[in-house]
Amino acid sequence: MRLSSTVLLFACGTANSSSAQSVIQRPKCTGILHGIVSDYNGHPVMGIMVKAWPLGVNLSAKLPTAKTDLSGEYVFEKVCPGRYTVLPEDKEAGYPNSGPYFFEFLYGRRVAEVKLTSQNADVELPLMLPLKPGRMNVHITDRTTKVEILEFTIEIKVPGQHLSPEMKYLFHPDIKDHQIEVPPDKDFIVHVTAEGFREWGESIGGRKVVRVPSGTEAALEAQLEHE
Repeated sequence: MRLSSTVLLFACGTANSSSAQSVIQRPKCTGILHGIVSDYNGHPVMGIMVKAWPLGVNLSAKLPTAKTDLSGEYVFEKVCPGRYTVLPEDKEAGYPNSGPYFFEFLYGRRVAEVKLTSQNADVELPLMLPLKPGRMNVHITDRTTKVEILEFTIEIKVPGQHLSPEMKYLFHPDIKDHQIEVPPDKDFIVHVTAEGFREWGESIGGRKVVRVPSGTEAALEAQLEHE
């Protein structure tokens, strides 16, 4: 799923196992997508959840997940022909919901991909776990009344990053979790805006530069003034 000037605050439904049927799996399809998940030292990682993503298609539907076994291998069966990538998606392990475009934003590089065809129906795609994203807990308030603002936009830009350098997070009152994932171990610029308010003073002109170490949390407290 590729989004332009991206808005990302959603959750795709996931299957409970690699055998459950999804939009990329059919009983008559014969494709098998598998591989070893490893850490930076090349050691297999067991018990981590991964998700198979189709590439080059518009998508907003259920996708299959699989958990690696004792040898660090994942397997997706009955996969239909197409281009695919596999990404970690395991909140407990520090990898929350993502997707190909979001991966490119976080790490500034393209996802690895493979192609399943009727002639090439058994494909291996190894996965080396990237750095865990940083996490930012966002709290936006009205400077005058001190009341929390629940509808606002956070825009993040990574200077010098050529691939997917920016992301927008749109919040509304129904969203209770105001934590977002951000590029790890990189300087990035934050802009905070909300309808009826001036842009957050600290972020005007790209002055608010933040860095969040991999796997850690940081707080963003912003007070906005009415226009």
